[in-house]
Amino acid sequence: MASTAACAVLIVSADEVRSERATSALSPSCQVYQTADMSAAMDEISIGRPLIVVIDGSLPADVVTGLLGVISDPDRAVLWVPEPRVDLFEYGPFTQIPHDAADSALVAAVERVLVLQGIRAEMARYQESADRLKQVMDVVTDVRDGVNSPLTAIMAEAELVLMDADQLTPEHRKSVETIQAMTLRIRDLLTRLHELGKAE
Repeated sequence: MASTAACAVLIVSADEVRSERATSALSPSCQVYQTADMSAAMDEISIGRPLIVVIDGSLPADVVTGLLGVISDPDRAVLWVPEPRVDLFEYGPFTQIPHDAADSALVAAVERVLVLQGIRAEMARYQESADRLKQVMDVVTDVRDGVNSPLTAIMAEAELVLMDADQLTPEHRKSVETIQAMTLRIRDLLTRLHELGKAE
């Protein structure tokens, strides 16, 4: 399982024996917090410290559903229930582990939730990178489009001047040829940017 620094669990249970059992099972791998009070649990959830919330399904129904409503993310909670409760599925596909299951089942459920959170975080990072790349490509497209018209005009003027090259001094002719060569180079770069934009 993850290191303590990467894993924090809030156990919400009014049953001291069950709360200690869960703490004992999860504390070797996670930082564990406990509360029996819904208000304290909501405070902990709202500040975003616990990554995973283990809710004792034997708490009053309004407490359980209230917490599920606040969490609303099945990748953030595990229900530890006396027996599976179909009525709680309307709040989302939260994992339900029976009280009489081995402690290893609770640990495995928390590990699965932690893995799902990691996958979601990784996907968010990939999406952020893709969004940044799209922004860069949009800027590249704007630059390409903005430069293309004046560049075409410069190339046309250089061609016109070179048509009368015999009237130019060698220095002037060389300068115009340099301008022409540089505009062709810029045009090639713009073409490559255009191809890159199409590939993205």
